[in-house]
Amino acid sequence: VTGITLDDGSRFFEQYNLSFTDFVTLFEDQYESSRGQAELYRSESHVSLPGYSDGWWSAERAVTDQNFFCPSHFAWRSLAVTGSPVFGYLFASSSDSPIVHHSSELPFLFMNLTENASLEEWQLAEEVAMSW
Repeated sequence: VTGITLDDGSRFFEQYNLSFTDFVTLFEDQYESSRGQAELYRSESHVSLPGYSDGWWSAERAVTDQNFFCPSHFAWRSLAVTGSPVFGYLFASSSDSPIVHHSSELPFLFMNLTENASLEEWQLAEEVAMSW
């Protein structure tokens, strides 16, 4: 069992007011063969929060892909080829923040939700805990 959260990269990129133009420059400098693909990150859906620019959302999703999703996906495929059972997940819920930060699934895994958690969140917690 291994997984990632929707916004795993959010804690690793702190330039909240980064312009989208600056993101494109950073992205294309880092990944020269990916010219033109930076725009795909801008089109991804995300919550609208004051102080968080389109450039920041694009950068955090790129960090999530490159440092969390791609390596996890590679590991899942590599294990599956050997016949090993694989359970991979993308966790996209958070009980305390509109951003699904790295390790946001842990309160669900250990059924340690906040007092104001909804019935739906408790049901998700039960499913997550039973899956592990």
